[in-house]
Amino acid sequence: MARLKSHIEKIDMITLTNKQKRKPAPTRIKIEQVRQELDRHCHFRGRVDGFQFQHQEGVLTVRGRVPTFYLKQLLQTVLKRVVGIERINNQVDVVCCDGLSSVREKIAYR
Repeated sequence: MARLKSHIEKIDMITLTNKQKRKPAPTRIKIEQVRQELDRHCHFRGRVDGFQFQHQEGVLTVRGRVPTFYLKQLLQTVLKRVVGIERINNQVDVVCCDGLSSVREKIAYR
């Protein structure tokens, strides 16, 4: 009986050590959650299809176009509300109707 108890205690210690070494799994988000959060906001309602989203290891990459820098920043602020997003890689371009743009290398070197 003493051997069995000692053996169980060793197993418990090994299990505890293994649990301590494990890192918590990153929270997985669905792109649909991102789209829904954005569609709830009055500035982006009905315009969600103009953006592309990619989520990997807590980083959400966003691509698309908006007419002002304010909307680019607002987009980022709205997306930070989604649970599981640790960082946002905002690759959204600011493109105005008068030709001014934040897309330097794509437009300037044509």
